[in-house]
Amino acid sequence: MLKCENLTNIIFGYVSKYCHKLKKLAFGGHPINYNQNLTLEGVELLCQSNLNLEVIRVEYCSRLGEKSLEILLKRFGESLIELHVVRNCFEKCSKITDKFIQNLSYAPNIQNLSLVFMRSFGDHFHKYLASSMHNLRVLNIRECPIQEDFSVLCEGCPYLEEVNMSGDSWVKCLTIRGLSKHKRLKILHLGHLEHAEGHCDKGLGEFPPKGMYIETLFKDPNAFVNLRKLYLEQICGLTYWLDVRIKALRPSLEIKYTLFDRTLSLSQFVKA
Repeated sequence: MLKCENLTNIIFGYVSKYCHKLKKLAFGGHPINYNQNLTLEGVELLCQSNLNLEVIRVEYCSRLGEKSLEILLKRFGESLIELHVVRNCFEKCSKITDKFIQNLSYAPNIQNLSLVFMRSFGDHFHKYLASSMHNLRVLNIRECPIQEDFSVLCEGCPYLEEVNMSGDSWVKCLTIRGLSKHKRLKILHLGHLEHAEGHCDKGLGEFPPKGMYIETLFKDPNAFVNLRKLYLEQICGLTYWLDVRIKALRPSLEIKYTLFDRTLSLSQFVKA
């Protein structure tokens, strides 16, 4: 039920009544046309069902905020393996803050977590995540400017294999250094390093380049010990600089580009 901006709360009543074996539920509007009809009342109706949902995906629903997600976590938390929430910071919608991350303790079995385009997290995001998500394998925080020390995830999320920090996430060197210590990390999507999207050329004249810090990390044999694949931003002045230098240091590391136009598929894009 994705890309359905006209869905109303009635749909949750139908799901509760007729879809007794349902394990995966995905619903929401478009990036441009948000769903403004689905509300807390609809979520409460869904939570009255006998379902044991394993996957929940909520996209572009302007009226489903922190309280709605808390209710979903309390009701389906024990069976939940994947949770995906996609927002848009330019749309007027219910806020989602660090309190939501604390409520993830209701869903200790989550292995795949996506929190896309959220701009209201505080500086305790990583601590709450590490204290609740011990079974986490994949973390997608694309377009989220979270810039704290992620070394706490080494023990807090010991099975973490993939982290996506692509897009306009303004990734800090401190964050990457923390991730470099994780022994199981295999895939990393790196966003714009120490700058916002659209400001890539500002630091190109600086010496040493900001990307030199990342190069130094890859020189350390104890950093990114199991990393197999690295994604760099397609449209960023540092990308080609990092590509050449990291490839020289780690020849076996597969380097790809995160597409600027995400409507394309990887098969349609050939890296120069």
